[in-house]
Order: sequence, then C-alpha cells, then structure tokens
Amino acid sequence: MNPSGFRAMEIIAVGVSHRSAPLEVLERVAFPPGEIPEALLRLSRQEGIEEGVLLTTCHRTELYAATLDAAKGFSSLVGFLENSRDLPSGFLERHGFRLMGLDAVRYLFTVASGLDSMVIGEDQVLGQVRDALKQASAAGTARAYLSALFRQAVRVGARVRRETRVGGHGRSISSVAVEVAERIFGDLRDRAVLVIGTGEAGELVLQALLRHGAGRIVVVSRTFERASTVAHRYRGRAVAYQDLPNTFGEVDIVITSTAAPHPVLTLDLLKEASERRDRPLLLIDIAVPRDVDPRARELPNVHLYDLEDLQGIVHERVRDGLEDIPKAEGIIAEEVEKFGRWLRTRQVAPTIAELYARAEAIRAAELQKAIRRLGHITERDREVLEAMTSALVKKLLHVPVVSLKRQAARGEGISLQVARELFGLDGQERSRISEPLHMEVTQARARKQGVGKGTWAHA
Repeated sequence: MNPSGFRAMEIIAVGVSHRSAPLEVLERVAFPPGEIPEALLRLSRQEGIEEGVLLTTCHRTELYAATLDAAKGFSSLVGFLENSRDLPSGFLERHGFRLMGLDAVRYLFTVASGLDSMVIGEDQVLGQVRDALKQASAAGTARAYLSALFRQAVRVGARVRRETRVGGHGRSISSVAVEVAERIFGDLRDRAVLVIGTGEAGELVLQALLRHGAGRIVVVSRTFERASTVAHRYRGRAVAYQDLPNTFGEVDIVITSTAAPHPVLTLDLLKEASERRDRPLLLIDIAVPRDVDPRARELPNVHLYDLEDLQGIVHERVRDGLEDIPKAEGIIAEEVEKFGRWLRTRQVAPTIAELYARAEAIRAAELQKAIRRLGHITERDREVLEAMTSALVKKLLHVPVVSLKRQAARGEGISLQVARELFGLDGQERSRISEPLHMEVTQARARKQGVGKGTWAHA
C-alpha cells in the first residue's frame, strides 16, 4: 500500500489446463462459446473483481482478473468457476492453479507463445488469446489493465513466432490427428475421411487432410449450408447432419471437433454403425467436451483416440524449433519485465492525478482572484490568462511527474512518499488548503460557466 492508502492493482489468474488436469476435468470446466458473454458479465460482478477475461480452449479454461485485493479476488474467481461449472468445493485446489502478479503475466505470455500448448509452438492459441480479449472488451470487462496485458500477450506471441523457430510450422492438434490416421492406415489416398465440425479446429483438420492427400473427404456441420461452403473449399462433399448415421458405412476415418456440450456420437449410434461394418472404423475425437462417448472403445471394429491418447504421440512428433525454446523464454522474460515497468508506473497514477488536480484547483482559484482585482477585462484577456496559467502548471509539474514515473518504473517507492508530503497531498495540510480552494473553484465555476475550455479537466 502506498502512502495515500491507494492499493495497487494486482493481476491474478486461476484455471485448469492440460498440464494440471486430465481430460475428464477439462470437460467439466469448459465453457461453450455461447455462454461466454453472459459468464463475463457474471464474473465482473464478483466481489473484488475489477476486470476479468475468460480464456477457454480445448486444453484450458482460465480466468484472469485485475483486483485491488488479491485474497478476495482469488476467492471470487475460485467460487465463480466452481459455481458456474457445478464443481465440488476444493475441486480447483486439486486440479487447477493460481498465479499472481508477474507470475500470472509470465504464464499468459507463455501460453500466447505456444510454449504451454499440447503441441509446442502451435499457432491456434494466439488467435484464441486475441478472441478472449475481444469478447471481454465487448462485454466491458477488460479495461486498462487486462486490455494492456492481453494486447501485449498477443504481441509477445507474434514476436516469438517471428524471431524464433517455435511455431509457424502449421502445428496443431488437428494436424496430429491426421498424422495418427496416416500412421494407422498408411497412405490416405484410398481412404474416406468424415470431418464433423467446421470451426477453426475442423478447418485445420481439412487443411491437414489435403496436405496428406486424403482421397475422399466428407464434411458434416450443424447446418448443411455451412457444411457445403466448407466442403467446397476443401474439395469435399457435404452431408446433412440428420444423414450422419448413413455416412459411417462409406468412411474409414472420423475426426470430430464440434463445440457441442454433449457427445454427438453416442454409444447407440456407433453400436449400430459398427454392426453394419465389416472393416475397422477409426474415431479421432479432438473436442472438449468430448464428441464421442468413451464407451465406444468397447465396440468391435471401433478404434477411438481422444486428446489424452494424442498427447503421448505429440511428444514423439515435435522436434522442429525446440532448440529455440530458450530464446523464446528469453523474449518472454524481457516482455514480462517491460509489463512490470508499466504496472509500477500505473501505481503512481493516482498520485499524479491528485497532484494535477491540486495544482489546477490552486491555479483556477488564484486566476479568479486576479480577474476580480483587474475588474472588467475582455474575453480575449481571459483566454490569454487561462492559457498562461495552464502552461505554467504544466511546465512546473512536468519534471516531477516524469521523475515519479521513471522512479516507479525502476521500483523505487520512496520518492512517491516524499512527493506526496512535499505537495501536501496527505493529512491535515491537504485538508487545510484543498477544501477551501475546492469551494472557491466550485463557486467560480458556477459564476463563469463556459469560460476557458479545459479549466476543469483535472478538477
């Protein structure tokens, strides 16, 4: 706490990721896209939460907040997540994480850079971080602190991809899914692949299928129009969702990645499909929550891979760019320090605002006294006096304000206390001088409405 009693804003984060929890836990905490706007509004109403952003992907559900009281903020984030997802008390302590200050900043920058992804360096997460900021900005829950944090996270992620070989190789869990199919069946040119879901992950699957020369591609989406548009783009054939059961007989591989809250491939549906087949059916489920009922593993001629199965395969596959991870981590460390300097500078903002307000109050009051003594003066004379006194205040405060910001960026706090005492921003001196001035300025404002634009900008 600084000398004025102002509490510095803290950045905190609470969440669950593929590193801290198994797939069944990730499913329980996931937010369907349609729920996010309303969830952000509820998050913003939690006690102690000044700003909030929800980052949710297939591999993570994370809440970021700006708070004046970290203990209260953590409690609110945990309570919000447990209540929203109907989780038992203590669930997040077992499966989640909590971070504060620059540790939370570093973690977000690491996520945006693709270093915390299941597929190291994957590009999809950078867009997801950008989308999380857009959604929070639209909901009005990301303002000065979290907007700055997430904008810088996007820049850091882009910089890591630009300056290192981490990322930029078309890596994604979608491409891994296609490689698994190729590993099992060999050449895909003679195979038919059904892709369920035409979101970003689904389109990445389709791109990978074209790269690997898949012979026939069938696309299913919630609407036939969407399926037709996407299928045409990737030289595939669209099938209506209601005709999905009849499609299993003609395909060898199914890759699914919808945002449905419940399985779209139920046990009964797959049981019926397996009974009609005389050859194996490969199911690759990269959705969270899962699109395929896990009990499908028990069916004959059905082979199911989900994200947990793919995770082990990922570590065998990824090689390119890993030697650049230390360089990427160095970039992240540099950017974290930069954001830390910004945070420290923000902490002196209330003192600077008070300083300008106090100087403005003195200037305005003394100006009104001078005008009364001068008697009748022209409007031009008033404008000249306004401009001259305003310029004096700005010039006199420029050096101390710049010095405060510079020393705050370096983490030096003693000058802030000295400045507050020197300019009478604390205690009796402030009350003795400021309140009469404020009264006089208020009275002057009432008498001279409209005179001198900008006079009350800092009042």
